[in-house]
Amino acid sequence: MQSKNAAGKQTLSPKILELQKKIQDENYINSAIDRIALILSRQIVENHIEKTL
Repeated sequence: MQSKNAAGKQTLSPKILELQKKIQDENYINSAIDRIALILSRQIVENHIEKTL
């Protein structure tokens, strides 16, 4: 008999399984956080520049 977790993974799409694997990787998470911070920082600077013009 399979555990509930193992049976659930069989029904998940390959993309979901790939993402589950990625979020266990500390380097992947750190890189994602850096990308988000960069995008947000750019938006803040752009909005500030637009408001001052």
